[in-house]
Amino acid sequence: MVLFVVGSTATIAPLSWGGVLYPWRAWQTYVPLTIGPLLLGVLAFHEYRTEIPMFPHRILAGTTPACCMIGSLIHGLITAAVIYILPLYFQGVQQESPIKSAISAFPFSFLAVPSGSIAAFLVTACSQYNWIMWTGWITISLGVGSMSLLGLQSSRSLQFGLQVPGGIGVGVLYTIIAIPLQATMHVDDVGLAVGTLVFFRLTGQIIGLAISAAIFSNTYTTRASRWENLPAIAEQFRDGSAAVYAIGKLSSLDGYPLVKDKILETYAVSLHYVWIALAVLAPVGLLTSLFIGCKPLKNDEIGRQGFADIRLQEQNI
Repeated sequence: MVLFVVGSTATIAPLSWGGVLYPWRAWQTYVPLTIGPLLLGVLAFHEYRTEIPMFPHRILAGTTPACCMIGSLIHGLITAAVIYILPLYFQGVQQESPIKSAISAFPFSFLAVPSGSIAAFLVTACSQYNWIMWTGWITISLGVGSMSLLGLQSSRSLQFGLQVPGGIGVGVLYTIIAIPLQATMHVDDVGLAVGTLVFFRLTGQIIGLAISAAIFSNTYTTRASRWENLPAIAEQFRDGSAAVYAIGKLSSLDGYPLVKDKILETYAVSLHYVWIALAVLAPVGLLTSLFIGCKPLKNDEIGRQGFADIRLQEQNI
């Protein structure tokens, strides 16, 4: 457990501050980024050799379980990044209040609930899950890719409409990814396997927040370094690490419309690169889903409860 906590922290933390608090070449960044994966490698070796591993290797044995775990990690990464980036777009680029930005980002979150329910119904009705999973990955790929079109002059209908495919894809994958894993596992391992799947999704969410924040801050800082002849009041917007916190001060630039438009455009371009990164990553999840086998969903296993023995005894009586 100590190896896992220290290794994961040492891996994720420098991803969030690289290029923001410290340069990528600074020892504060590359030393923990080197030690972290090494510790996780030691943990993997220890888990493989120990008799009672924290993550039993039988849970990850086979193509389907491994692909489900990778897909869950990517799904969590994209979901957390979108939930973080969308309100930032509406507040930083469209200059909306926090409450209004939450309302503007509502279509993405709202569509995830019914789409997940519909996906579960389709699995029950069709006794198939592969094509539903592929549909989820395709829609989430199209969703995050199309969100890269969001800019300073985007219409209201475009802002809402581009959230639709991403919200549907996220909801579908929340439900579907666990199903092939459950169908593959022995009945006694289903609970542990699903718990491990949730762990991978939560890990992906942490990585997604760290990576999206790093991409945004680094892009913003790079573009802000090219600004020239800024008034003194606008100098506070040069720091990419403080760009998110400076959103509330954008109203102080109302007297400098050209400068304000330049800063808003920098926000939009920085977010654009985050969308591009997510759009590149989403097809990787689709690729992993192609290797997930189609197992029968009906299972006569009763676990260790012994109900079958009781029924046999009753019949003999």
